[in-house]
Amino acid sequence: MLAGTAWAQRPGGTERRGPSLEQRVAARVSILEEQVGGLTEEQKAKASEVYTRQLKEMGSVRQDTSLTPAQRREKLSEATKATEGAISAILTPEQKEKRRQAEEKPERAQPTGKEREPAGTTP
Repeated sequence: MLAGTAWAQRPGGTERRGPSLEQRVAARVSILEEQVGGLTEEQKAKASEVYTRQLKEMGSVRQDTSLTPAQRREKLSEATKATEGAISAILTPEQKEKRRQAEEKPERAQPTGKEREPAGTTP
């Protein structure tokens, strides 16, 4: 028995681990809301639609075995750009600025191998 692993059945009989589409969409809307300092209910609904469409499209592209890796990357890039445009269209100018600023902030820095203390030593 695998404890703590979520399994979902995909169409066609293949199994999928991880969060559901709805959970992934909710997480993206939550991140967007944090970035812009809040969304209206209408903005949340529209963002959910945009992210749902994107995730479905990206899943289809990833499963399309007729595409070369370069074609797959191009289609995924196009989907990402379209999503960014659609999300930008539902935000106010102030929210767009807050999002831009949030995206410019560096993520919490992770130490590289050179910056880490050798094992067994204390700073």
